[in-house]
Amino acid sequence: MKVIEHRINLPSTEPITPYAEIDVQLGERGLFLVRHDITDSGPYLFQYLRESKHESFLVNVKQSLSITHLSRLIEEMGDRLIGLFDVPWPLMYYASNSNYPVYCRISQYEPPNWLTCKYWLDPLGFEEPGTYNVLYEVIRETQAYNEIMVCCPSLHHYELDKCKEVWEWMKDKEQIQGIVTKYAEECREYFNA
Repeated sequence: MKVIEHRINLPSTEPITPYAEIDVQLGERGLFLVRHDITDSGPYLFQYLRESKHESFLVNVKQSLSITHLSRLIEEMGDRLIGLFDVPWPLMYYASNSNYPVYCRISQYEPPNWLTCKYWLDPLGFEEPGTYNVLYEVIRETQAYNEIMVCCPSLHHYELDKCKEVWEWMKDKEQIQGIVTKYAEECREYFNA
């Protein structure tokens, strides 16, 4: 299981795990920037990748891109790309047809998109193990094999105790490939990852 550090948008951050989640936007002159909000400054993606000590990245696509831009982003990330998420629906369709590693968000507000077999499990404010389990079962029962990344409750400002409840629920779920968390060190220790 990959324990993925949340929002590591500065390449100088010393890794806790080999994996990081980053936010990417298309910037001026058609170059990709690593930044969360359009008002933030951030390094160019090529600079970030050159300087970062993390091995692989899950990329949060912070704006609607064309399929050409998405292709360029995947090419620029190379073998360091785990996958992309928060890709808007029309682009998800094209990305899925191109076998791009795109995770479709599933929440109680967003049903699964059956075009993909990769899911970003994000209960959006209802971070009880029971809510995760309902969403997980919807995915698991519809297709024989799916890859699932879990959004830890810490991303929605929950404390460590709530995260541990979800980690306990995750323990025997083989389809879960990883979790994005603000508590990477504790999570790594919990899963012995």
